[in-house]
Amino acid sequence: MIKSCTNCNGTFEVTDVERALKEKISPVFNGVRYEIPESILCPTCKQQRRMAWRNERNLYKRTCDGSGKQIVAAYPPDTSFPVYDREYWWSDAYDPTKYGREIDFDKPFFEQLGELVQSAPRLNLSNSHNENCDYVNYTNYSKDCYLIYGNHQSEKCCHCWRVHHCLYCFDCTQLDQCQYCYECTDCSECYNVTHSRNSHVCSDSSYLVDCRNCKNCLFCCNLANAEYCIMNEKVSPEEYEARKNELQENFEEFVSSLPKRSSELVQCEDCTGDYLVKCKDCIDCYSANESRDCLRLYLGERTTDCIDCDITGWPAELCYDSISAGVEAHLNRWISTCWSCKDSLYCDTCFHSHHLFGCVAMKNNAYCILNKQYTEEEYNDLASKLIEHMKATNEWGVFMPIEHSPFPYNETVAFENWPVTKEEVERNGWQWREQDDTIPDVKKTIPADKLPSNIEDVPDDILNWAIVCRKTERPFKIVKQELDFYRQMNLPIPHLHPDQRHHHRMNLRNPRVQHERECSNCEQIISTTYSSEFKGK
Repeated sequence: MIKSCTNCNGTFEVTDVERALKEKISPVFNGVRYEIPESILCPTCKQQRRMAWRNERNLYKRTCDGSGKQIVAAYPPDTSFPVYDREYWWSDAYDPTKYGREIDFDKPFFEQLGELVQSAPRLNLSNSHNENCDYVNYTNYSKDCYLIYGNHQSEKCCHCWRVHHCLYCFDCTQLDQCQYCYECTDCSECYNVTHSRNSHVCSDSSYLVDCRNCKNCLFCCNLANAEYCIMNEKVSPEEYEARKNELQENFEEFVSSLPKRSSELVQCEDCTGDYLVKCKDCIDCYSANESRDCLRLYLGERTTDCIDCDITGWPAELCYDSISAGVEAHLNRWISTCWSCKDSLYCDTCFHSHHLFGCVAMKNNAYCILNKQYTEEEYNDLASKLIEHMKATNEWGVFMPIEHSPFPYNETVAFENWPVTKEEVERNGWQWREQDDTIPDVKKTIPADKLPSNIEDVPDDILNWAIVCRKTERPFKIVKQELDFYRQMNLPIPHLHPDQRHHHRMNLRNPRVQHERECSNCEQIISTTYSSEFKGK
């Protein structure tokens, strides 16, 4: 069935596969199945709505409202709700049910949920089991890292997004089991590799694209099992050393002239999408590993039977229209950042809980609605009544509204993907926060273009400077950890603000949109992220 999005007026298709999977995920109360209705929003508008509930990269110094100690948080000091550090939030001093409230069946449900969002205490950061990682978010089991986001089991990494099991990686995106890498995207098992993307098991190389098992290669694309190559041509070790500082300006033109894989699917069966590894029966999915029977999954890990979910897994199953649902997640619908939760609906930032409806900041709780505790029988009766109420107010079946998100829109992942102006944000009734790039206690400010080109000429005192981004004119600093890395790798000081570097790497990744087009070789119709307008092969 072809439907029209009520938000953007675009068309989208609802398939029988989606209907069957929704039936499995639909909640049951008192023996009655409350079907998830067919969506009134297209997949893109649904994803934007979810991503507006996740802030990864904006961190603030503030005071813990419970203990009074100084902390780093994803929430600024002027929030309407309390913010607690991890130790205080998990202690017996905080009881989330104290913020519980009765359901008011004379008011829309989302209005009541929004009031709870703006009052219940929040955990400062979504981290666990880290050591010396104060300035990170959504990061676990890591050590000595700085400004990394969405990472797992990494050490001594800086300015990275989603690097797992990595060591000494700086300014990288989507890496796995890499060491001493810089400005790399979607690479795995690489060592001493810089400025590369979609390359695996490579070492001592720079400027690689779609390479496998290469060593001492420069400015190469689509190579496998190669050594001492420049621009895909075999050279002697002596010529390699003599030419390795050339050719950078012509590299992207060279890459665009070579054939492209229709998609990055590794050990996958019956899948469509891109950047998938060991997946089966995953349709229109992107950046997922070891997942199966999913539809429109983005950034999934060991995810099963899920629809319209982002950053989900470890593992997760039978989840719908949710973001950051993971760690043994099961039967969750319309939730944001809920880990180890089961059979819950319309919840935000809840952990180790089950059978929740419209709850915020819960821990080790069960059978609660709007943070109020009920018996199992009371919960089932009220949940059934609340769903009927939501049907009457046209709220049932859509994700929590952007205007009730605890984050300003321009500080969320949604803004990274769908940037809009302040005027548009305010016109939509969403939050906006003015950017403050003031850097206190610096000895001097220097334009990035005035930095020494040779790292050997950079003084130790640069740690006390503010560097003005070449593109955005936003000031930024570097820390000693960075300076040591640049010197060890013989790399120049970056000329772009860390956020701009992140945006640049994300733009190097293929878009999350499927196109039907002819293969440039055999003319067979294929599904790919490269549209027919793409000029390469």
